[in-house]
Amino acid sequence: MARRRLSVAAAVFCGAFLSGIGAVLAADIKIASSAPGNIFAPGEDVTFEVETSVPRLSWQVTDFDGGAISHGDAAVRGGRGTISLPAPGTGYYTVSVSAPEGAPSMTVPFAVIPPPSGSAKDTRFGVVTHFALGWNHDILPLVARAGIAGIRDEEPWQAVEPSRENFSFPLYLDGYVTSAHKLGIDVLVPLTYANPLYDDGQTPFSDAGRAAYARYAEAVVRHFEGRAGAVEIWNEYNGAFADGPVLKDRPRFYGEMLKTAYRGIKSVRRAVPVVGGGVAGIPLPYFKRLFDDGALADMDVVQIHPYFDVPEDAEYDVADLRRMLDARSSGGRKAIWATEVGSYGPHDGRRQTAEDLVRLYVVLLSEGVERIYWYLLRDDPEFPSAGLLENTGIAGSPYAPAPAYASYATLIQELRNARFRGRDIADAQTRIYRFGSPDGTVRVAWSLHGPTQVTLQTTRDVTVVSVDGRRQVIAPSHGRIDLTLTDSPIFIRGPLAAVTLHRADEIVADSSRGFSDRQGLQWFYGSEAVGAPGDGATAGSFHELQWSNNDWGYFWADPALAFLMISRFVMHPSLRDDRPVAAVRRWLSHIGGHVRVSGTAERSADLGDGVRFEVRLDGRTVYSAALGTPGYPKRCDFSLPLELRKGSTLDFAVFPVSSKLDFDTTTFRAIVTARSQAGG
Repeated sequence: MARRRLSVAAAVFCGAFLSGIGAVLAADIKIASSAPGNIFAPGEDVTFEVETSVPRLSWQVTDFDGGAISHGDAAVRGGRGTISLPAPGTGYYTVSVSAPEGAPSMTVPFAVIPPPSGSAKDTRFGVVTHFALGWNHDILPLVARAGIAGIRDEEPWQAVEPSRENFSFPLYLDGYVTSAHKLGIDVLVPLTYANPLYDDGQTPFSDAGRAAYARYAEAVVRHFEGRAGAVEIWNEYNGAFADGPVLKDRPRFYGEMLKTAYRGIKSVRRAVPVVGGGVAGIPLPYFKRLFDDGALADMDVVQIHPYFDVPEDAEYDVADLRRMLDARSSGGRKAIWATEVGSYGPHDGRRQTAEDLVRLYVVLLSEGVERIYWYLLRDDPEFPSAGLLENTGIAGSPYAPAPAYASYATLIQELRNARFRGRDIADAQTRIYRFGSPDGTVRVAWSLHGPTQVTLQTTRDVTVVSVDGRRQVIAPSHGRIDLTLTDSPIFIRGPLAAVTLHRADEIVADSSRGFSDRQGLQWFYGSEAVGAPGDGATAGSFHELQWSNNDWGYFWADPALAFLMISRFVMHPSLRDDRPVAAVRRWLSHIGGHVRVSGTAERSADLGDGVRFEVRLDGRTVYSAALGTPGYPKRCDFSLPLELRKGSTLDFAVFPVSSKLDFDTTTFRAIVTARSQAGG
């Protein structure tokens, strides 16, 4: 193929630092070339054009796993040189360039990604952008390059209607929709937010305000007919983006605004999908109030924002929402779209973000979510490491791929037009999801608690693809292929007769999967007043809590104890007469013998004075950890070998350490595993 230069477009001078690209070099050096976004197709030459005052440079290429795959030197003549890299396969890479005498290296990311296959887009895969906030349209080709089918961006009411019933679409708002349309990228438009011309600039609460919002919605769908595919009624109405009188009863006011807007939109473009809900998270009780008031009749699609620290946690609430919708379905099954999902790890956690993206998308697809929009296309000052693309800050080529860009492109490439067919394995430790397409069966597999061995029974070669797109063809030996799964997902493509999991133990209890609205299904949810902090002795009996809810979710609580709460993933302690009251999750063992109790407990906030976490067997403390108390970490990971009898109780308790209960929210999960025992 034709020779093509790598678009690093980076320049570092003595005494300067380029954030996100690399460290300072002792000698002046410029590296620049022309591939947009540093994205290459397989087989393209990867070369750097270098300008520097030193006579020789050294370079090293590292893959997604941190392994060095090639290295070499480059001569510099007349201040110019060329670094030519041995062509790597598909994947995410970094190249480190250094001057002699041990100067720090400059690291530049690039990716090798196959061009999107076929002409038809897979509409399940989208991304959130901020062109309405001034982004340059030059980034849009990188959306199409990854195979991403759609973007989600705003047409703000205040900008569209600067004076009463005078609708206009400035170039910065009209232009990104037009540019996306030319590239075959679908646009989902959230209709946001209030307009100072109506209801005193507050979230529409009057008939006149709602009618004005509907006219604005009509103007948007009329103006972008043929260029924008769907509209979304508001954004996170149940969160920070609503104010004024609507706060007294958000579901009612949202439902009234939705109804007025829906009728107006359908009078202009009957076929345009109207996305309703306007929620942050997956607030099931809030949805129930909306649906009970009839809001489902005024939306074609139900929207969620399933942000979860652990991607697999999304499956529970999405499944519950699906059941809620199906129970109310009379005019056809309502679609669910995740119009925002994302991960906000630290800058050095970009690898984890790339893995989380694949895990979360696979879980959501397996639960029937029909469209998913990643937040965000590129890093933002407020979310500096959330993007699929890093900001280089360099004129001419301002973007470079983050690992998540490569993992998203790989996911789209492997699952393009493939539909979920079932789970080979889906427990608290191992996940293997099966998708089918005209091109054959592809599985996505990973392990959550250390390496897990699996055997693929097959007589045919199997292609294994890493999360960033590196491919390996494996031939079977005696009808089998043995693989080790880790928390980094892999794609397995090929015909398999069976998948066998090799594990010496089995899960007999899972605090997340076993969570219930009923006491006594092996799990109990309660509180205990305790003695002096630290002694672990009980001063009172275990009191069962009541099933409760607010607009955000369902949980166990005690109306007489402030903040006391136990939900599927969260525990919060309380006080009674200034005495500590622990939130206690109790498991009643249905087996006897040797088990291992494993899990994590973590304070959600950096503020406050911390909590104490304990595990107790039949009332005896077998593990204790201070979480977030000054001088102690926020998180503990435990793995305890224990001997149980049938009927033993295992208590997992969170205690306050003082009368200050602020910031004591503690996330928790645990499993109990045993050898050759039936699960429960």
